Amino acid sequence: MLKLSVKIVDVLMKLIAYFWIGAAVFAVLLGAAYVLVNLFNYVFMTSGLILIGYIAVQIHKEYLK
Repeated sequence: MLKLSVKIVDVLMKLIAYFWIGAAVFAVLLGAAYVLVNLFNYVFMTSGLILIGYIAVQIHKEYLK
């Protein structure tokens, strides 16, 4: 009976360890995804602003001849 309970505890400890490793990996992946999404947002925002600025300058040139 004692050996069985030790085995159960051992299995539980392994499960908990694997759970925490999985959670850590998941957190890292989530963080990387978050950073990538923010990077893309930043790139799109800046390129959008540059594009808007460029269009505004072109319109400005057309009407101020």
